[in-house]
Amino acid sequence: MRRTVCLLLAAALILGFAAGCRTGETVTVWLLAPEGSGSGVRSVEAPVPEGEDAGLAAMRALIDPPDSAAASGLESPLAEGVECVGVEYAGGTAIVSLSEEYLRMSGYELSEAEGCVALTMLEIPRVSSVRILVGGSPHPEGAQDVLSASDVTYENPGEGSFERELTLYFRSDSTGRLSAETRGIVMPEGESVERYVIEELIKGPTQDGLQPVLPDTLELLEVDSADSVCLLDFSGDFDEITEGSRSDEMFALAAIANSLAASSSVKTVLFAEEGVALYGGAALGECRGEYGDSGYAEFTVYLPSNDGTHVEPVRAMLDVSGAYGLDRLLVEYLMGGLDGAGFDSALPTETRVERIRSNSTRCIINFADGFDDSINSAGDAGRLMLAALAQTLSANGYGTSEIEILVDGEPFTVVSASSEETER
Repeated sequence: MRRTVCLLLAAALILGFAAGCRTGETVTVWLLAPEGSGSGVRSVEAPVPEGEDAGLAAMRALIDPPDSAAASGLESPLAEGVECVGVEYAGGTAIVSLSEEYLRMSGYELSEAEGCVALTMLEIPRVSSVRILVGGSPHPEGAQDVLSASDVTYENPGEGSFERELTLYFRSDSTGRLSAETRGIVMPEGESVERYVIEELIKGPTQDGLQPVLPDTLELLEVDSADSVCLLDFSGDFDEITEGSRSDEMFALAAIANSLAASSSVKTVLFAEEGVALYGGAALGECRGEYGDSGYAEFTVYLPSNDGTHVEPVRAMLDVSGAYGLDRLLVEYLMGGLDGAGFDSALPTETRVERIRSNSTRCIINFADGFDDSINSAGDAGRLMLAALAQTLSANGYGTSEIEILVDGEPFTVVSASSEETER
């Protein structure tokens, strides 16, 4: 396990170091120490060629460490191929320009590199802050644009911390689906990886072409995991999700469930806001089909709005590799909900579909006994359920005029596809 240099504004242990180098002869360079050495970084002295700037010499030694460093097992924190294009000075700020290969670094490896570059350049006399640029711009995933001594902290994970790789899901600009981003973190042993997953989701994506799925003002108040079930209690800013569009809400919930499933032992997620259970206390499982699974295709379904006044369109991924026709798959999706197990379903889940027949003007659906009782007992919500069913089938070419619903073979109701409860 590699010891790690982290860039944190609020840290437990600040590394003290001298602000000067051995002028004209050598420069101090900070490199990564080998595992088990008891230190995350260690300094060596590197010669400064006659007439060469000390900062440029330091960066070259940081990229290609001297023989004395290699003999001690010290390594460069910079990825292979990274070069120093130049070093300039503006007042007390050293501006380090690196080649484009530096942009390939991310996660904890980027944090290590930033830390060692900053520590090394701050050893140069009169340098009090450091900027690291590629083509005139900072790294898009960098900690911050300007680094000073108070910003560079040394965190030695030692026996109490470890490195972990997280798989996080964000919305892709190009496909409209969830897309995975891998990110490295360093976390203390005993800490909840689930909390880190959510906090990294709140920070948003670092890769180009991905969109955030959670508001950056959101705060995770509590996380509690047991037996593969994770309870997440959010601050009131979760209203931005539950009171927004249903489509954005589905993406946010699916991103949370899929990120936790990919990065931890969590199988299902319970949601709460300020201690109040959401979604009727139902648990959400992993949502398949959102990130390129073969056999899935995109459709438009209608779901009841969060304010209970209308139904609205939501993009959904359906597994079309099975034996059922599309009309049956659409109805089953409305019953199965986001995860296929009934989470936030738009139709009663305690019944089943017996048969579906369609012609050019009408779709006839026969539900098992109990469907009528569920709809009638739901009141206004039941009306929205029927509207969601009619609009979903109509939007996908079924029942272009109306939906006839039977229960155990007996007529129950006819729903028009032009229901007024629809928001188009």
